[in-house]
Amino acid sequence: MIVIVLGMVAGLAVMIKQTYEISLLAGNTNGLASMLEYARKMYIIPGYTIGKASIHISLLGKAFSAVFLYFFINNLHAGKNRRDVLYLFPVVLYLCMAALGTGRTFMIEFLGMVIIFHFLIERKKNGWKTIHVWKIVLIAAAALGVFFILFFLFGFITGKSQGGKLFDMVSVYTGMSIPSLDYWLNKAKDLSTVFGEETLYGVTSVLRKLNLVHLKETVRHLEFVDFGDASGNVYTCLRRYINDYGYVGMLFMQGAVGAFYSLFYNNIKKENGFGILLIFYGVLMYPLFMQSIDELILSSYLSTSYMYLAVYILVIYFVLMRVSKKKVGKLNEL
Repeated sequence: MIVIVLGMVAGLAVMIKQTYEISLLAGNTNGLASMLEYARKMYIIPGYTIGKASIHISLLGKAFSAVFLYFFINNLHAGKNRRDVLYLFPVVLYLCMAALGTGRTFMIEFLGMVIIFHFLIERKKNGWKTIHVWKIVLIAAAALGVFFILFFLFGFITGKSQGGKLFDMVSVYTGMSIPSLDYWLNKAKDLSTVFGEETLYGVTSVLRKLNLVHLKETVRHLEFVDFGDASGNVYTCLRRYINDYGYVGMLFMQGAVGAFYSLFYNNIKKENGFGILLIFYGVLMYPLFMQSIDELILSSYLSTSYMYLAVYILVIYFVLMRVSKKKVGKLNEL
């Protein structure tokens, strides 16, 4: 734990340094206090990123966070000792890394993972009996409340919630995608003539680097649309599917998404490899939570970055399990 935490602290320091240098390029003259606000201005420039080293540091941090979050919640259900709280150190450090990206949706990813781990570990412990609906609703509502408060506060740090009220912000971010999609459907004249233009960013990026295709580099961020004082660029996941594959393709994709998660869930219930499967299931649930906002399964997860993440999670999980069995006996895995 000491080695892992020290390594993540060093990685976080590198990321803070690079983020600060990026903010200076955008005109930051207020030091660390305005670092995220100005860094965001650079990140929206097409093709601009924090750098490969920091990307891999963040992916490693995310892998450690997912594995240790599972260990902590698993041991919490098993009634382990107080020292298990140490497992939260890598989780907190990764959240700091994620915050440096200036986005706020990582909070959805984290809270969603907590809920998934909690409910599935509890269901397994109780023989996969049905959980009362009221319990799910209460926990989900509490998580949603925590998310919006953090979402609003973090917006001030990054300069995105200045001058706004909490209720107005919640209204915009929860309701903007539907009228935006409606606006786009009524205004769109021609759908994409490039297969996967708005969804297959990762695939086309790799093919472009290998000189197998000659397509111009596209920006993942969609165009903004205004409704009075409200402005946003979220259109639900349906926008990208319809633009790239048409209405029939959109229906097929949604059916395929449902089938994928159903099959994954049924495999988790088969007992074999419950821990590692649950970790991947928790990580992969984020695009499902985000469907009302944006499409991520193809546009973000089908990429080399998430291939690296999968490898990092596998290595970290099995190395830690092996060390645990050798040093302190077999880790209690439900």
